[in-house]
Amino acid sequence: MNAVQLMMQTIDRLSETMRQSMREYRENPDYNALFCLTITQLHYLHSIKEHPTVTASELAALFHVQKPTVTNILSRLIKQGYVERTQSDDDHRIFYLALSPLGQHLLQLENNGYAAFAKKTVQKLSKDEQQQLAYLLTKMTTS
Repeated sequence: MNAVQLMMQTIDRLSETMRQSMREYRENPDYNALFCLTITQLHYLHSIKEHPTVTASELAALFHVQKPTVTNILSRLIKQGYVERTQSDDDHRIFYLALSPLGQHLLQLENNGYAAFAKKTVQKLSKDEQQQLAYLLTKMTTS
């Protein structure tokens, strides 16, 4: 098995382990909303969090999609109470997007699930292995 195949197999096992870990949270009613969102909706929430005062046009450019596609997804997120729109004081044609308190809470719940997975995972490793894994993951995910 070459290095690429081994990496693909490992990523697949890691993904399944993460999914199993997140399934444990499915029983908790606080987490139900998290499992009702699509991956795309979660991407939008994360992008809005990372880009305060982003507009729908800027999201369209960021995701390389047409503005109607963004508008459709945002309409659902606004209706569900995860995103808020604020009209610009300077130009009333512009609306800025931000996470609502409910949207912020939802992403915190997601983060809690990832933290629980990470904690469970690193408990299987020695301190040296934990540092080595952190180093390698950082190296892999840094441009």
